[in-house]
Amino acid sequence: KLILLDSLLQEIDMSEGRKSWPVKSSCHALLIIGLQIVFIIIFGLYGRFPKSMKSEDFQSTLPLFADVHTMIFVGIAFLLTFLRHHSLTSVTLNILIGSLAHQWYIIVAGIVNYATSAEKADKLEIPVNLSTMLFGDFASATVLVSVCVLLGKTSVLQLTAMTLIEVVLFVINEYVGRHIFHAFDVGDTIFLHIFAAYFGLAVARPLHVDRQFDHKLETSAESNVFSLLGTLLLWVYWPSFSASGALPGAPQERALVNTYLALTSSVLSAVCFSILTDSNGKIKIEHVQNAVLAGGVAIGGTADLIVWPFLSLLIGFASGCLSTLGYVFSQDFLYNKLKIHDTAGVHSLHSIPGLLGAAVSVVLPFYLSSENLGEDYDVLLPEMAKGRTSAGQSAAQALATVTTLGISIGGGLCTGLLIRFVGKLQFNDSVLRTEDMFDDRYNIRVEESTNDPTSNDSDLPLINRNSVHPSQVYKVPGVDVESRDLQQLRPRSGRERKRSNGSLE
Repeated sequence: KLILLDSLLQEIDMSEGRKSWPVKSSCHALLIIGLQIVFIIIFGLYGRFPKSMKSEDFQSTLPLFADVHTMIFVGIAFLLTFLRHHSLTSVTLNILIGSLAHQWYIIVAGIVNYATSAEKADKLEIPVNLSTMLFGDFASATVLVSVCVLLGKTSVLQLTAMTLIEVVLFVINEYVGRHIFHAFDVGDTIFLHIFAAYFGLAVARPLHVDRQFDHKLETSAESNVFSLLGTLLLWVYWPSFSASGALPGAPQERALVNTYLALTSSVLSAVCFSILTDSNGKIKIEHVQNAVLAGGVAIGGTADLIVWPFLSLLIGFASGCLSTLGYVFSQDFLYNKLKIHDTAGVHSLHSIPGLLGAAVSVVLPFYLSSENLGEDYDVLLPEMAKGRTSAGQSAAQALATVTTLGISIGGGLCTGLLIRFVGKLQFNDSVLRTEDMFDDRYNIRVEESTNDPTSNDSDLPLINRNSVHPSQVYKVPGVDVESRDLQQLRPRSGRERKRSNGSLE
């Protein structure tokens, strides 16, 4: 214990001649600890598990929750590793900011539901169950999409402040859209993708600085492979994301199938348009990492309502095409004309396909009826079942989209001004210094690797060379391992082994 205490004191030693703890750059740790303590107190006072839950509801929700959870905290994390020198920070921020947003959403949503409930309870109770965990993941995804715009340019303290504000606006916007306008959006095309994308882009506008940092945006073959792994995870689990909020039965099956069809179609169009827009007629890996997911973004709002499979393929194809063209043409426009730097291309992956999906949701009500939706019509479209016309439902979808744009852009601009002020206090500028941008070393203690050829590889802890293990390195008698050639290491016959009077050790 004394040794551990001495080591700790050495780490935080403030004596003369030692570098003091960097309060300004690392004060977010103290803030997050304080927030966690507050959250614990709130959960202790008001958080409640359900008194009873049907086992069939749990069994049906659990697989979808597991898939969505994997998407958010594994898929997005790996997707953001495309920056060669920022991959460790990207993965760390994904789980840190995502966890903060998740807890904060449960609290905010519980308070909003209590305040707007028609039947006032005697006491505030914040429900904590598998459904709130699932919806909390949706809130985490919303914040993380916005973080993708600012990735590598802002401090953790700035992102923490943004998270606290964005989750509140996200809950309010969703309540207005679903409970006041009664808009449908099963896969959160409007309330998640459009909101998160334009909120992040709006935050980025006040943070603009006239600096050249394109040279810091380096990728590598290894970082792109890890990013593609994130793409594959998102692509595989996206049908569960769309279906997780759908009505069990035929609507949930339609949501799964329609999303999968749209994703496959967006892959084809994204890859082909990547080839068509390249001067050398080759695939740009950025398009494969992102635009192939556009079908999932666009189909989300109407995935459980579309009863014509060809329409899913058409939406997916169009979204993949538009997303790829967005990466080709809109990135420079955003930066040069609007002074918005979009690190991960959120505008092309979420904004453009999201607006396409919103447009589909505006048109679709004119073609929906109890005949093609069957017995689920009253539940899927309750307002139309009560007498709202197709035009009325279409107007509700348009109004929900416009409201989402207004809240996200307005709230994003105000948040951007706030965290710009935070940046001024932290490092006398709205964003990180150029040398700290897109660099793991600003937030992560990175151990420098040695290239010394004289270093002894026996010190590496990866293999215990004294243990007997099926995967141990075998030695062949009479063969110099350092200068061996493959022919000498080929399997030998029994006759050869007898002739050499040797054996494999």
